[in-house]
Amino acid sequence: ERRQDYSTADMERPIRELMTYLSSVTTLNPGDVICCGTNHQGLGAVQNGDEVITTIDGIGSFTLHVRDDLGREWQRGIDHEMAERVKAMAQNPAHQQNGEQAS
Repeated sequence: ERRQDYSTADMERPIRELMTYLSSVTTLNPGDVICCGTNHQGLGAVQNGDEVITTIDGIGSFTLHVRDDLGREWQRGIDHEMAERVKAMAQNPAHQQNGEQAS
């Protein structure tokens, strides 16, 4: 089941800024893959045994098999409250988590 499908345009920081920061703390080489996390919309906890497939248009895909030796489990499903909060913050950068405007 596809859980997320978004472009780099949805990221909080532009790619140029991310690359500038990363190259200041480590050497980046051809072929390096930078995984930047998520925009938290449509997000739910991954579980032991799940697969996470990351695709980069024009390059290809790689699969991460989730393994938790402790076999812990979390509630499955999407955290709709978090998704709505992140969506509101993206639409109004001054919007804070408590719903108040930044001063």
